Amino acid sequence: MALLSYTVYKLMHIFGAFLIVAVYAALGLWAMNERSLEENKYEKLGLAAHGIGLLLVVLAGFGMLASLYPEDSLMSFGWVHVKLTLWLMLGGGITLLRKKPEHASTILLVALLVTTLAAAIGVNHYSWFGN
Repeated sequence: MALLSYTVYKLMHIFGAFLIVAVYAALGLWAMNERSLEENKYEKLGLAAHGIGLLLVVLAGFGMLASLYPEDSLMSFGWVHVKLTLWLMLGGGITLLRKKPEHASTILLVALLVTTLAAAIGVNHYSWFGN
């Protein structure tokens, strides 16, 4: 049984996704212009916002699942595993951005594609996966 309504979970999920994309954009643009994140005084704030965004996305995602499918096991759907893999990729990508700032444009493009794929799965999982 879900603690909050589906709409609240959905808003939290979307806000978390926007937070993740915003942090990627901010730190990625800094890395493309400066080539090093060490002297960025807002790096810790960005990393904290990224972690909060990831936490919101996963918690609200499972909250939405509990709202939609109260009787089912949440991990019984195949598309949930795909979305968790994409979530892990977004979580690890920021570390890659910090370690390899010279590849910032590629990392940003991949992060945008991963986020777009996650959104497409979220919107179309009924027709693509059948549940």
